Formats: sequence, C-alpha cells, structure tokens
Amino acid sequence: LPGAGKRPSGFPVRAVVGPKMDAKSPSDAKGVAPELPDERSVTEKIDEGVKALKVSELDKLSGSDEDKEKFEDLYASLSKEYPDHLPLLISGLKYYDHKDRRANNLEKIVKIADCIVALIDEKDLAAHFGTEHDKEDAKACKEHKEMEEKKAFLVESLARKARAAADKKEGFSDALMHLKKWVDIDNSNLKYSILVLERDAQAGRSGSVLKLLNTLIKTNGEDTKGGICPLSKSELLERRAALFEKLGYSHLLTNDKKWRAIASPKSYALF
Repeated sequence: LPGAGKRPSGFPVRAVVGPKMDAKSPSDAKGVAPELPDERSVTEKIDEGVKALKVSELDKLSGSDEDKEKFEDLYASLSKEYPDHLPLLISGLKYYDHKDRRANNLEKIVKIADCIVALIDEKDLAAHFGTEHDKEDAKACKEHKEMEEKKAFLVESLARKARAAADKKEGFSDALMHLKKWVDIDNSNLKYSILVLERDAQAGRSGSVLKLLNTLIKTNGEDTKGGICPLSKSELLERRAALFEKLGYSHLLTNDKKWRAIASPKSYALF
C-alpha cells in the first residue's frame, strides 16, 4: 500500500498479560487506604495496648461455662476502669446474650445495649454516612474506619436489645424501629431473620412467617450465620412445626415430622 506508515502485511502487535490476582478480602480489592502517621506518645500507645489486651483476655473467658465466674468478675472490674470503652461493652453484651445465658439476663442485655447507644452520637454518624469520604485523604479514611466500627457497634446493640425486648414482652416495636433507621432487616439481610420472625408473629402475619421459615430451611439456616441469633435447620423445622400446630394444619404437621426425622436422624443404621 502506498504512503508512509503503511505495510501490506500490517504491523505486529504484542501484549503481555500478567496472571489474575485474587483479592483475599474486599478491602484488598479496593486497594489500601492511606494511613496517618501514628502521633501518639509512648505512654498512650502502652495504655491503649494494655486496654486492648485486657479485653482480648476477657473474650477468651467468654466461651466456657467453667470460666463464668472469672468472666463476670473481670468484666465488672474492667467496666469500672473503662466505662466508656465500646469494645468492652460489646464483649459483655455478647456474653450475656448467649443462648445459654440470655433468659436470665434480659434486663442486663437491654442495659448494656442502652449504654452503648448512649455513647455513640447518631447525628454525627448519620452526617458522616450521608456524604462520600475522600478515599485518598488519610485523615478522612481514618475517620471513615472509626465511623464504620461505631455503626457496627450501634447496629449490633440495637438488634440484641430488640430481641431481648421481644422476650421481655416490652418495648420491642420501639427498639425495632430504632434499628431499622440503620439497617434494612427485611430484604437482602437475613442475619436479622429472628427479629423479622418475631415482628411478623406478633402482627399475626403467619403467612409471612411461614414464607421466611421456608426460605431459611432451603439453605439450612446458613443465611442467619454471622447474625445475632444463628438458626440451625433443626431449629427452623421446630419453628415451622409449631406454626403448623398453631394454625391447625395437622396434615402438614404430620408430614413435617416425617421430614424432620429424615433431615436430622439421631443415629444411622450400620451397613
């Protein structure tokens, strides 16, 4: 072909593509946020390190009934030493809201949750999340991280308070309304299914309760993991059977009991 820059067979083009890098976490995929230099004094670093270590050691005691007395004594002591430390209060809230302890500690759960909510300025939190933060500004990124942590503490406290209020038969609607200002409990977020089931049951919406139970049973309750009350498949089946009995659906109840025996056998036959 005539003219400068023209070649009959074309110009060779070669591109080297590197291997795909799999992000280990969502934060890796978004990139690393810039960080401010640590300007704390040595004394401040030591004090905060000691505080974090104490809470960490407290958490280790929360998993065993044998350490019940140790946990409660240490928690009471640390609460006096650090009355405004949110991670400490969250640790106590989770401990008393454990399925094996919560029935006798509903008042304490509500009280701790109220303490956490009182320590978080919800107006500041709402103002922060109402605008986008500068992802390239270290100060803005640090503030955003702190606000995300506060929001997570607030949501967990309100959710656990709402569940305790439901069991107390007092203040459930108000607690749930407060929670819904911060998180959508109805649509995509099934971690709060226990609260939705309670709300719909109190409102007499048996069809909605049954629909949600069926949805959760299909995934063996996996969607509730990571929430304030994970539900196993056997627990979900028990709830559905109780609903069938309440509605007088004896034929469905009989059929459901057969499937419960198949789904959760107490033992297996030898080959």
